Parts: sequence; structure tokens; C-alpha cells
Amino acid sequence: MNAYGLTDRGLVRQLNEDSIYCSTEPVGTYPNLFMVADGMGGHLAGDYASGHTVAFVRQFLESWKGDFIDGFRAAVFEVNREILLKGQEDPARSGMGTTLVMLSVLDDCFFAINVGDSRLYSMKDEKLTQITKDHSWVEEMCAAGAIERDSEIYHAKKNIITRAIGAAVEIVPDVYKGSLEDADCFLLCSDGLSNMLTNETIEDILALPEDILKKTGKLINRANEAGGTDNISAILIQCKEVKL
Repeated sequence: MNAYGLTDRGLVRQLNEDSIYCSTEPVGTYPNLFMVADGMGGHLAGDYASGHTVAFVRQFLESWKGDFIDGFRAAVFEVNREILLKGQEDPARSGMGTTLVMLSVLDDCFFAINVGDSRLYSMKDEKLTQITKDHSWVEEMCAAGAIERDSEIYHAKKNIITRAIGAAVEIVPDVYKGSLEDADCFLLCSDGLSNMLTNETIEDILALPEDILKKTGKLINRANEAGGTDNISAILIQCKEVKL
């Protein structure tokens, strides 16, 4: 397994409120760990929320001894309480929150969890598949049949998320488990990437016969070329060896 992550401020925002964690080395009983968090909450608060979330979850999982996926759930519940508490302690951080998408690969399976609209994709035989579902107002409206995906209102309201770490006392993450047979590689990213690039563009870049450093860099560069209106983060994990 090879992995590489990049985060970029983009061309419009003054701060980078995204945080990433990318390790192919063990974190406690987890043989590897990958996270993307996209913070929100105003000046410096979003940066703190995402950075503190990534650091807290990593530290929490280092000492976790129980079930693999239960550890993911417990980490999300605990960091949610932590971010809520930090927001109550400091008025400047009141209302802060962050998305989180997290992945670990164990033997021939992958395990993932997400809150918010940062995404996990898999790529198999040059076909891109979105694994996670966005916790956003527009996705809920699409599921209810109230609006059409790619409509004007969809694009106008796409940044309204319905779940985030630190947003409420009760938090409901989505958990995913699958076989590595279904993935040659994985991509974790913030919406600064997925909002700027179509699935077809992402698919074309991931299909290139290049190493993951170059492909990750191209994803960031193309998102900036498309406008770079938000912070951009991407972690690319290569499970199957690619002939260059």
C-alpha cells in the first residue's frame, strides 16, 4: 500500500481550514489510518476544529483495544463532545464544527466512517465510485424527490451540511465496510475538490499511468484551475500496484 496526501488553501480563502492525516504505519491496533476534516466556524475556529479533531481521533485510536469499527464510532462520539466543550469554553470558537471522513484498511477489508460532506471514493478498473453519502441539505432534498441533482438550487445550496462534528450533542455518523477486491485505490477529499471537479475529471486523473504523488498534485492543481473557491484536500491510497 502506498498513500499520499495534500491540502491547499485554494485561490480565494485567506485560511486553510482543512486538516488531513495520512499514515501507512500502525496507529494502535489500526494498521493504517487516513482522515480528511473540513472545518467551519469563522476566523481560526474552523482551522482549530478540523486540526483538533484529527489530532484527537488519532490519539484516541492509539489506545483503543476493542472492535475495529466500534473504535471509529467511539472516536467520533468522543471528539464530538470535545469540540462542543471547546466551543463552550471559548466564545471565539462558539459554533465551530468540522466534517470528518476516515478510512483504515485491514487485511482484505476497508472500514470507513463519515460525518458531513467530505467524501470517500473508490476506483476499480478505471471506474470511480462514491462510497460515502453527503450529509447535506441538497442530498436530503434529492433523496426526498424535492429537487433535481445538478439543478440551479442544488448548486446554490450545496454548501449547507446537515451533520458535523461539534454541531449538536447527538451525532449520527455513517459507517461503511467493503472488500479490497472492489478497489484498486481510494480517494478521500474535502468538498473543495469534489465541488470543483466532476467525477469524470477525477476518474480521468486517477486512471493516469503515474505515481500517486503526481496524481494527487494534479487533483489539487485542477481544482485550483477550476476556480479554487475553497480549501482543497486529497488523500490518495493505492492498494493495487500500477504499472507506470
